[in-house]
Amino acid sequence: MTFPIYAGKHIDPTTPLVTPERFVQHLRQRGLLEGFVAPDSIILLYQRRFARALLEREPHRTFAVYPDWLHALDRTDGRVGVLAFFGIGAPSVATAVETLAALGTRRFVNIGAAGGLQPGGRVGDLVICDRAVRDEGLSHHYLPPARCAHPSPQLSQALCERLTVKRATFKVGSTWTIDAPYRETVEELRHYRDEGVLTVEMEAPRCSRWRGTVASTLRPGSS
Repeated sequence: MTFPIYAGKHIDPTTPLVTPERFVQHLRQRGLLEGFVAPDSIILLYQRRFARALLEREPHRTFAVYPDWLHALDRTDGRVGVLAFFGIGAPSVATAVETLAALGTRRFVNIGAAGGLQPGGRVGDLVICDRAVRDEGLSHHYLPPARCAHPSPQLSQALCERLTVKRATFKVGSTWTIDAPYRETVEELRHYRDEGVLTVEMEAPRCSRWRGTVASTLRPGSS
């Protein structure tokens, strides 16, 4: 049996019953997008502490129209936005990213906490993801069957270069993405650790669909 069960559904993107473009049209018809201009780039944040620390430091405008969880940074003249407090996991990020892409956003940077799989990792280590093992369900409805998804090489390289200029210490490597947090087994953890996978998290493959790149910091629970 293939996965998804209806094979090849990713091939023709014009046939979905509901599309983000139709949803955006519905919002416009209801007057919920008056004066809204989507930022060129979006930083996706999942941990409340990350988001609050950034928004407390950076002057910003919070949109009172849909999406009301979007904050545009003043020093970028609104070209960069911060998306936070919208949920976790692939379905949540897919809904947000699809909608913003339909509104005109073209670059997404995904920053979140992840579990560390390699010995010696410390809480707070920074990891740049160069591929994601697709052990979740959502990405298979968008991309051809494959073991891994990959982010934008250009955007990832730009992020690495910027971190180097800032003298930040980071690693580049793979992540294991799973959307069943209570079914991450010890056997799987050991398997991916032995393969050299650095982290485990819940959102990376979906972001790669829209040419994003992924950064993670290790959290408690590292092996």
